[in-house]
Parts: sequence; C-alpha cells; structure tokens
Amino acid sequence: MTVSLVITPCFADDGSHWRGEAELGGLQTAGNTRTRTLNGAAKAAYAIEAWMFSLGGTATVVSDRGVTSSERYKADVEGRYNVNQYLYVLMTLEYDKDRFSGYDHRISETLGLGYQFLHSDRLQASMELGLGPRQGRLKSKLKETDAIGRGALHATWQVSPAVAFTENVESEFGKKGTVYETTTTMSNKLSHALVVRLGYKTHSNTKPVAGFRRTDSETSVNLVYSFP
Repeated sequence: MTVSLVITPCFADDGSHWRGEAELGGLQTAGNTRTRTLNGAAKAAYAIEAWMFSLGGTATVVSDRGVTSSERYKADVEGRYNVNQYLYVLMTLEYDKDRFSGYDHRISETLGLGYQFLHSDRLQASMELGLGPRQGRLKSKLKETDAIGRGALHATWQVSPAVAFTENVESEFGKKGTVYETTTTMSNKLSHALVVRLGYKTHSNTKPVAGFRRTDSETSVNLVYSFP
C-alpha cells in the first residue's frame, strides 16, 4: 500500500503563522506481482514578519513479494527572508539517503536568492539560484566532497477555482554529478478542505554509481486535507 502524509506551507495574507496540508493515498498489487509501497512525508513552516522557516522529511519503502526493492529517506531545512514582494534570500540544508543509489547518504548546504517573477490570482512562478558544498559517502565507505550550484523553479497554475496544476523542478549540479528532481501535480478541490491530487515525480543522477540506473519515478493518487 502507499501512504503519504504531506504538510506544505501555503500562507495567506491573514496574519496566520502556520498553514499546511495532510495527504493520504493507497496502492497495493496482487496476482502475478505482489508489491507494497509505503510513502510518507511531512513538512511544516512558520512565518513571522519577513521570515519563513520550514522543516520537512519524506520516506519511501517499496517491497516486491516481501523483498525491499527501494528505500529512500530525505530531510530538508529552509530559512527564507523576504527582501521585498518579489526578491528573497534562501538558506537550505538537505539530507538524502537512498539505499539503492550506491550512496549511503548525501548532504548539501546552499545559500542563494529567489525571485517571484509571476504573481497573479491564476499564475504564480518563482526561480531560485544558490551555491554551497555537498558531502557524500558511498556504500564502499569512500567519502566525496563537491562544490555545487543549486537551481529551482516553482510554478502554480490555477485553472479554475477547483483545479490547479503545479510544477516543481530542483537541481544540484557539480563535478561529481548533477541531480534533478521534478514533481508534477494536478489538484481537484472537492470541498473547502478536501482535494484529490494526482502526482508524478522523477529523480535523476547524471553520474550514478556503477550498476545503478540514472532515473527513478513515482506516480501517486492521494486525498489531501488542507488546514487551517
């Protein structure tokens, strides 16, 4: 089965300091293939004046006939300072542990700028650029360090009061390889607090460890509860 819990910041201009979403979905196959997937995530954010802080984490475990075939854990911390309505400074710390990537873990710390170049009732988009170090340890216990650049694009299209599309693209690029992660979702609002969301996510590494694939993908159908 697939279970996903996601808390995502979505601040309004009502003075609220906390906002979020809780997301739940399920999938199980039987017959010629028997697979189960457990996918959980959580993200919470707090905003005060020009500052916003967020802490998030995800976990994905996939088993096929009782044998684990995919296992990944990811955590991130962000601090954001709004210089004005469009420009902001962003500090990020990210931890990524993928059991089936050839790495034991990777950690990156970046500092950069973001700019919201579209801001309307129906269309919002922002881009981010940053620099920082990245540390990693392979399954062979070898350690590696790299100077990286970070880029991101976040876009939301409110097609109608009930339907919205989002596209998030993030990358870390350095001599040890470039990592891309894309997330595409379509949300259909059922009520003030409930949404059905379809999602497709890809994770790619241009220089994977020998014997491992470059790209993983994930498809989800979830029920979302937004609050407050």
